Amino acid sequence: MDLCRRKIPDARLILQEDRKAFLELASTSALPRFYTALFNRFKAQDVSGQRILPIEDPEASVTYHLATRREDIARYRALFDRLPGAVQARS
Repeated sequence: MDLCRRKIPDARLILQEDRKAFLELASTSALPRFYTALFNRFKAQDVSGQRILPIEDPEASVTYHLATRREDIARYRALFDRLPGAVQARS
């Protein structure tokens, strides 16, 4: 939120952390909203008629790390394979 306030200081932002409430608000409003790159990959909801513009500012990126125990790698293989930029599991 601090980054948003610095980069777009005159914006009036609504932070909605409840996913169900967000989806309801998003589907019934013309307000612009921000999605992560994973949203574009997995298409979590119908966005027909809406334009999706990428946020390309280097400051607006984040790296996530996902780890599991070696014995659970096979259990989560399908998830790991779908993640963009995923590195193969180390044995």
